[in-house]
Amino acid sequence: PPEFLLKLPATKFVKQGESLRLECKVSGTAPLKMTWYKHDTKVTDGGNYRTSFVDSVAVLELVRASFDDDGVYTCEAQNDAGSVSCSTTLTVKDPPSFVKVPQPVEGLKGKDVSLYCEMSGTAPFQITWFKDRKPLMESRKFKMVSEGSSATLHVIGIEPSDAGEYECKVSNSVGSDTCQTAVKLREPPSFVKKLSNMTVILGEEVTLVATVKGSEPITVSWVQDKDHILRDGDNRKITFENNLVALKVFKADATTAGRYTCQLRNDAGSVECFANLTVLEPAKIVDKPDALSVTAGDMAALEVKVCGTPALIPKWFKDGVELASGRKYKISFSQMISSLNVLSAEKVDSGEYTFEVMNEVGKDLSRINLTVLGWCLLPT
Repeated sequence: PPEFLLKLPATKFVKQGESLRLECKVSGTAPLKMTWYKHDTKVTDGGNYRTSFVDSVAVLELVRASFDDDGVYTCEAQNDAGSVSCSTTLTVKDPPSFVKVPQPVEGLKGKDVSLYCEMSGTAPFQITWFKDRKPLMESRKFKMVSEGSSATLHVIGIEPSDAGEYECKVSNSVGSDTCQTAVKLREPPSFVKKLSNMTVILGEEVTLVATVKGSEPITVSWVQDKDHILRDGDNRKITFENNLVALKVFKADATTAGRYTCQLRNDAGSVECFANLTVLEPAKIVDKPDALSVTAGDMAALEVKVCGTPALIPKWFKDGVELASGRKYKISFSQMISSLNVLSAEKVDSGEYTFEVMNEVGKDLSRINLTVLGWCLLPT
């Protein structure tokens, strides 16, 4: 009677669309008749099937496997002395393929993050997760869930050491697929380049600027001195783009001067830095007399009111010569008023006096005419 030297395997898997070869080896007295069955129905050569029996080896070939080819296949060997058969269960499968991959995640320190993916193909799947190319095991840190055609990795209470490249591998008996994503820790804001102290001349434009980094969204706040919260206005523009925070004042005035605080905040932390803004005001004459008349022997008091920062230097001249305090003149400068007192005025003190005030950023001058009147005896 016939006998199998090599039987069909108990189970066989094939990828949809691929070809498959089933073969078994048989011995026995010739002539041997070989017959193939699928679910007890005889398989004939032709169409999607090719059969052969050469050198004791019986072969059934599927040209292109489809899901319709699932089933139990039997090979029967027969001669005059008897018959024998063996079978295999064939399963046609689709290999897995990711249809939804995990998005990169920025997690907040101490919070959980989840990586979720979906796949197509024929279940059941084997799912393996990797971090930085090393396989992960279920633990207090990593929880793995797979249901049907989806898989999720939960990373519990993320720390800096949990940041890195994560990979999911899905496989079944006919193929596999992988996908990657990155986990980062949300970064608190910080200043790469802090604000610098600035000096601006009255009426000119000035910008305070700093370079920042950190995980978006970042909230930027500006405060002048202790509690004056700044917003956009007619004379002020606040911007935050390309990692640069800036506060621009179009025309600096006296209210522009002060200590500025820039505060950055996101869900991972906050930080602030400071800068002083000084407004320089060119020296300027605010108020002065055009002319003054005194009687000879009296004191002539010339007074000029000025403004400006930084330090002002006032000077008095007569006929191009600078005057100084002494027996003739008393010069003082207090509370932004410069005074020239001509003591005991005489006729020769009449004329044009020039007052000049200057500082680092500008200067101003004015002329005052002094007339000293002579004695006049009224008739009795």
